[in-house]
Amino acid sequence: MPTPRAAGWSLLLVGIALSALAACQHVAWLWIIAIVVLVTSIGTLAVAFVSDADGPGDGRRH
Repeated sequence: MPTPRAAGWSLLLVGIALSALAACQHVAWLWIIAIVVLVTSIGTLAVAFVSDADGPGDGRRH
């Protein structure tokens, strides 16, 4: 199973590809799907980076 960070980057690339395809094809529903995928990827990456920033410590803040 991929890590959340890897999944976030993959979703980001898929969202960019969908955005480019939607721009070329001028299809409104494809734009909506691309926006949803991009927002999901940004959220996934944000959660992954925050989780990594917390670190493996003992749970106490310094």
